[in-house]
Amino acid sequence: MNSSSNRVSAIVAALKARRESPSESRPELAALETSLLAEIEAFDPEIARQQLGTPSITAAPAAPAIKPVAAPGGVRQTPAPVVAAPPPTAAPTGGLLEQLRQQAAACQREQHANASHQAANAAAIDHALRLAFDYLHELVQQLNIIKPPLSRDYVLLDRLALSGLQWQEGFADYRRQPESDGALLERVSFTCRLSGAPNIVCERDGTGAERFRALLFDLGLQFDSQEFRNDKRLIERVRFDIRGELGVSVRWRADFARGSIMIEARNLERLGGTPYLLLPQAVDRALLDEFARLLLGQPNRFRELARRR
Repeated sequence: MNSSSNRVSAIVAALKARRESPSESRPELAALETSLLAEIEAFDPEIARQQLGTPSITAAPAAPAIKPVAAPGGVRQTPAPVVAAPPPTAAPTGGLLEQLRQQAAACQREQHANASHQAANAAAIDHALRLAFDYLHELVQQLNIIKPPLSRDYVLLDRLALSGLQWQEGFADYRRQPESDGALLERVSFTCRLSGAPNIVCERDGTGAERFRALLFDLGLQFDSQEFRNDKRLIERVRFDIRGELGVSVRWRADFARGSIMIEARNLERLGGTPYLLLPQAVDRALLDEFARLLLGQPNRFRELARRR
């Protein structure tokens, strides 16, 4: 802006000097110079920009200049703007081996905790089975002498039942794990023989005789049978003579994986199998007394105590 004003001032000064020189002046030139000087002096650059619609030079700040870079062969190139690189991500402390070492330590702690828990459960089961065996062993010794009657009827089919049974003989035994596994008790077995009930005599036709025979075998009942055939030698009916005696078996089996004891009873409360599941903590003298009452057919709370946690 200052250089343009200086140039205009120089032109004005030169015209004024020429106009003041009388030797070179002409009337028509003098009038033209006077008009031109007036227009130059009245000229305003800002007003001219507004009339032409040209934005002001001072409206926006100038962009920083980028110094050209000379490329091979004399061609000048403008370098690309420099972009700042992101800060490097911090690597995990300790490295891969340290991470693996920490994971291995966590696995060992978990395995040790599981092993300790399983060992505690196994010891509790072993203790409970020892209590059960000691109790049952003494129980059968006393009952083998007393031979008490059982206050229970074992109902078969069609209202047929073994009633008036009496204790004959019982036996208790146990089995251990191998020495390499800790020699813990893993099973306690109890069996007894009941007798004294009247024999049951019944008949079945030819179509139902085989199913009834299979049922008697499954329940462990002793029986004799007599077949009656027609003229064509086909079986019309079968007569069964079922003896008034019954075998009872109860097996207390350790379930180390679940931390519990499974009782598998046969012909205990009724004819057939009955399972029980209890925790080793539930086995004490009170529960074993209730089991003895259940065995003899007396009122008992065995199921209630077996559900204790």
